[in-house]
Amino acid sequence: MRKSNTFSRCLLALIIVLISVCSCYTQEKEMPITSSSNEAIELFKEARTLSENFEFTNVMKKYDEAIKLDSDFALAYLFRSLNSRNYNDRVKNMEIAVDKIDKVSEGEKHLILAYKCSYDADEGMMWDHLNKLIELHPNDKRINLYLGTFNFRWEKYEDALNFYKKALEIDKKFPAAVNMMGYTYKSLEKFDESEKYFKKYIDLLPNNAGPYDSYADFLLSQERYDESIKYYKKALAKDESYFYSLSRIANIYILKKNYAEARNYYRKYYEASSDIGPKFIALRRIANTYLYEENHESAVNIYEEYKVLAKKNDSPYDEIIGNAYQGYILSCCGKPENALKNLEKSTMLIETADLNEDQRFELTMNAAMWKSHAYIEMGEYEKSEVELEHCEKLAEKLNNSYMQNMITLLSAYKDIKQKNYDIAINKLDKLKYKGSLSAYYNGLAHDLKGDKEQATKYYESFINGKESGIDVAMYYKRIHDKLSDK
Repeated sequence: MRKSNTFSRCLLALIIVLISVCSCYTQEKEMPITSSSNEAIELFKEARTLSENFEFTNVMKKYDEAIKLDSDFALAYLFRSLNSRNYNDRVKNMEIAVDKIDKVSEGEKHLILAYKCSYDADEGMMWDHLNKLIELHPNDKRINLYLGTFNFRWEKYEDALNFYKKALEIDKKFPAAVNMMGYTYKSLEKFDESEKYFKKYIDLLPNNAGPYDSYADFLLSQERYDESIKYYKKALAKDESYFYSLSRIANIYILKKNYAEARNYYRKYYEASSDIGPKFIALRRIANTYLYEENHESAVNIYEEYKVLAKKNDSPYDEIIGNAYQGYILSCCGKPENALKNLEKSTMLIETADLNEDQRFELTMNAAMWKSHAYIEMGEYEKSEVELEHCEKLAEKLNNSYMQNMITLLSAYKDIKQKNYDIAINKLDKLKYKGSLSAYYNGLAHDLKGDKEQATKYYESFINGKESGIDVAMYYKRIHDKLSDK
């Protein structure tokens, strides 16, 4: 009898242990949030949900309140960094989060370091941390969301889709995952599926601005411009502080070739922006509207305004970027000697300005590419090659495929200028990321080689592409006119 009682007690103890283990496992399916304050954790969760649903008005305030309650709250610093629109603020908060990783769980550590590697353009280590993170928390809907979004940004759309699907298996009404399913299907050109998810997103959050803005993005991609403007305006009606929609409306007017109206909406975007980051974006896009008109002087002048804003806000990083963009415009419009003067100013600022190590490294690498481009335009090919080799050595330290892509693009352009068309075409065909600039260079190489049919295909790809930015704006009119003459 005594043995039986002992056995029963042992069995009961074993069951209790197993129940405890299962309970812990259930709790640990979500990545822990490490903080000494429960109130801080609740504020963090509120801010995180607001951010996921594109309700940004009180996000930073809540992260600040959480940090005030717990100054060692690493995850709050990380998310504050991710939500900041000011470069220096992003970098500062990221560094604080990294400094505090010894105080967090293993999952939080890998999440923080993955984003840090992304900031540093260390792609290899970024994927290492992300793989370890998903191994730790395969059933956390947000970890699957984050993995999906990293894959989406690196154009691994099928992988992204699988992570978003997993997030929705865990929570079928997870708005952020529904939204990203829409964007991923759009990128895969599965438009019926894409539209279905964007409409589902509106059904989940009918009183939020974000879903209407996302659906408007879809309509824009389908060239349903008037419908798109209607939904962007619906987003603004839901939340007048949702100024992103103003930028999108401006973009539609660019597509309609109404550049004056585009500038009008970008100015509205500039004025509505409470943070410095969107103001810089607005000025860059206003400059682009002038480039579409081949009004290079006005574009360069906008970057004077850009640099004044940078100085006023004590942002040497953005001042250097402003100089670089001015140099690029001058280089492309037949004034490479003037461009080099701007780029020398940038180089001096990089050496003397109050920058952190990552900023200085990034800008040094970009400066080498900017100078290389100017030397190509001047026909100084040996000097261009020296800068490219310098850039190559810097890029090797990072294992950054995107930066390698840019170096190859420049190298191909140098070959085109030297009439080595087949070599250039071969390099362009091997690019991992094929965007608007590669389409333009491919068209140019085939055009100068005498293959007008292939050139036209690449030029049409350039004109009809969904990208926007300084490269498209710079060359759009000349390519459009060339195709119109055929």
